[in-house]
Amino acid sequence: MNTEPLKVYKNATWRVELYENRIEIVYRGGILFGRHETIPIRNISDVKKPPLLNCVDIITNDGKKHRVVVSALPGPTEEFRQLLMSLL
Repeated sequence: MNTEPLKVYKNATWRVELYENRIEIVYRGGILFGRHETIPIRNISDVKKPPLLNCVDIITNDGKKHRVVVSALPGPTEEFRQLLMSLL
């Protein structure tokens, strides 16, 4: 399995890495407020693009919703959604 991400989206406060088998989300907030989240691709049941919002909602098999913002622009957000859908 490839250990390099397929695509990386980042800005000053967060980084989203899309791998073949998982999504890594890192929120940078220093030592106390930083957060790291991993979503395995096999646990994703649905991917939705909310109307009027520039984000992607990832629904997992346990019913949790993870709202992921990959860019302030709609182009990279749609690219992320399509890449993710191709992995499901």
